[in-house]
Amino acid sequence: MRRTKRTLALFLGGLALMLASACGQTAAVPAAQVEPQPTQTARVVTEIVTQVVTQVVVVTPEATPTAPPDVAATEVAAAQVVAAQATADAEQTAAAVPTATIPPTATIPPTATPQPTLGPAMGQITNGGNMRETPSGTVIGQVCPGDTVTYLHRQSEWITIRIDQIGADCVPDRVKIGNIGWVHQSLVTTPQTNIPTTTPAPTPEVQAFNQTQTIGPIRNAFANEQYSSEITLIRVRWSQGSRFSPADSGKVYALATLRVKNLGPNTQRNVSSMMFKALDVRGALNDADLYYGDDCEIDWVDLTAGGAIEGCIAFEVPDNGKLSLIYAPYQYENLTPGRYLSFTIRP
Repeated sequence: MRRTKRTLALFLGGLALMLASACGQTAAVPAAQVEPQPTQTARVVTEIVTQVVTQVVVVTPEATPTAPPDVAATEVAAAQVVAAQATADAEQTAAAVPTATIPPTATIPPTATPQPTLGPAMGQITNGGNMRETPSGTVIGQVCPGDTVTYLHRQSEWITIRIDQIGADCVPDRVKIGNIGWVHQSLVTTPQTNIPTTTPAPTPEVQAFNQTQTIGPIRNAFANEQYSSEITLIRVRWSQGSRFSPADSGKVYALATLRVKNLGPNTQRNVSSMMFKALDVRGALNDADLYYGDDCEIDWVDLTAGGAIEGCIAFEVPDNGKLSLIYAPYQYENLTPGRYLSFTIRP
């Protein structure tokens, strides 16, 4: 800009000298003459001046007033800069932490179900099937795969088991924990120890007991009488049955000979086989059975004070396992201690 002004000043100075020279020449012309035309030199000077002025105007733009700073815009811009820097720092931190990835083919193995610890006499059900009262006998319920059992007895291809732990349900009528019964050996794992082998009681087999127990006083509310009873188990004979009363498969008849004596003071009424039951290894109370072919029966009588009767009562029971003879004068009650008598026939 300074250089342009300096050039302009030199040019104007030269122009002034030229004009002064031209004026000197013009002064010699008489006043009466016509107004002279501009000389060639004047026209050239005018064009040059016009071009110079135009260039100066174009080259030197007008000053544009500067707007006052926008404080709000400045604050927003500063906030944007801070946010951008924070974002960049976070991205750099995330990039520095490695991210664990699972390969596409990787699978998470399922959690294994804990298996019970099995003792030598224990096993598990491998195939669902029937639990029976006796080998090939009446079905108690269903065992399911995964049930844990304890082996008790073996008879040929049949095993007595106790259910210790049950697995998932397989059928609605499945057995419960504590149930005891017979299953075929194909339903269970192979026993890892010898299981006691049982065989049906020989026929006939007579066991002498001659055991006596008493109970009372017993009050007969209907007759308003009371009495005490003396029960003697004399002997038990085992039988596979007769032609007319054969024992079911896996069962045997226990023929109990016993004596009932009334110790008074009043009459003991309705003495019969209905007062006696056989409690077997399953926890079942078996009623007396009709037995044809052998002399095994007892009369239905009333006994006065001091009276006694002897007879035989037959029970069809499992051919192995614990067995007890129960005298239950309170026929419609549970087996409450002190209100019944028990004789162990088979431990």
